[in-house]
Amino acid sequence: MGSYSELKLGVFRIGSIKNEIDPFIMTLYRETDKRVKFVKTSAPEFQDNYDTEGVEEDEIELVQYVCPAHVIRDRLELMGFTKQVAETGFQNGLQIEIERFEGYLTKSHGDAFQEVVQLLKTLTLSKWQQSLQKIYQQNLQQKRYGDPTLSELDPLLRYMLTQEWYGFPGFDYRHFIRLLTDICDVGEELVYDLTDLHLGGWIDGADDLVNYAEDVIADGFDISRRVIVLTEGNSDRWILERSLKLLYPHLVDYFRFLDFEGARIGGGAGALANIVKAFAGAGIVNRIIALFDNDTAAESAITTLKSISLPDNIAVLQYPTLTLANQYPTLGPTGLFAMNVNGLAGSIELYLGADVLVDAEGNLLPIQWRGYDAKLGKYQGEIMDKANILERFNSKLSICESDTSKIPEYDWEGIKAIFTEMRRAFHQKDSREILEMLQD
Repeated sequence: MGSYSELKLGVFRIGSIKNEIDPFIMTLYRETDKRVKFVKTSAPEFQDNYDTEGVEEDEIELVQYVCPAHVIRDRLELMGFTKQVAETGFQNGLQIEIERFEGYLTKSHGDAFQEVVQLLKTLTLSKWQQSLQKIYQQNLQQKRYGDPTLSELDPLLRYMLTQEWYGFPGFDYRHFIRLLTDICDVGEELVYDLTDLHLGGWIDGADDLVNYAEDVIADGFDISRRVIVLTEGNSDRWILERSLKLLYPHLVDYFRFLDFEGARIGGGAGALANIVKAFAGAGIVNRIIALFDNDTAAESAITTLKSISLPDNIAVLQYPTLTLANQYPTLGPTGLFAMNVNGLAGSIELYLGADVLVDAEGNLLPIQWRGYDAKLGKYQGEIMDKANILERFNSKLSICESDTSKIPEYDWEGIKAIFTEMRRAFHQKDSREILEMLQD
């Protein structure tokens, strides 16, 4: 008799895996999501959810990984499992299922599969999701073939309720989970319950099972590795590192920021370009994001990278276009003048929020023009009073770190725009690799 790992959305049972964990599902969790507690075997929490046969202890240990659905969706998006990719994965898997069942038609008793083939040929993603939503909302229970109550249901519901994972066509259940997050209550908790495996001796609940899962699949799947983020300097690093932890704590473990101070690495766009070249030449297999400022110096440095062929695990990005910068005060020979400084003076400070970029009178601190790049035909700008801007942003972070309910009171538009770019950095590569996996 086997043991099972089971995925649930609240009380809604999604699917199970016999005698093992699914390492792909485990990549959606962090070890901090683990919940371990002891319950009495006489308690309904144990009696209603687990096989009690052969259990002699008065108290057992529950081992679960628990995370809200909206957090899981963010992590899936980061890995490249976007809605579009999941939909394509469904369609590809459906075609494979149709071909598989058509193969049964030519075998002995093949007529028994005729109804399933016809159902699958007319099945659409929309129909499947609508039926899944009905099953979820009404908490319909899965049934065995021959159950007399099946006759009361339409053919698609009959099929889905008698199939593992509700007839989802595919081997990577991350597609299923991504589609599920579009129809469920995003605050509902997605629970990967490993208690049965723990009781059966298949796993040790005390182990770091997230790390184990990553080791299992790391050799073949880049999307499971952490992303190394390279910035132009230490200020960029601590700003982004702390902001990520504050605004997107559930994504922190998926990124690693290079420590400039600890590594004694010089800052600036030119130095960052040289690091990128060195990493490319060394054949580093980790995914790397080289994050440049949105200014002239960065553009000049990036042009030096265009002469070499970078591997697709290195993404070269600039801070995104910022609405605030479209009409921003600048200081030049003729005095103050508002203009679009995107691509000319977009250092990290410009992304810290209008609430820290103003002086005592409430005016935006201006950009001052410094040097001229003859090759690009552009000036390089720098915001004034950087030290005080950073000090105010540090205070802003500290206030929100001590009381996260204050986060909405401040301007995070620029910082969030940077994180959006980082999260999308490998979507094209991921989409290609994920869909290739479906065809192997």
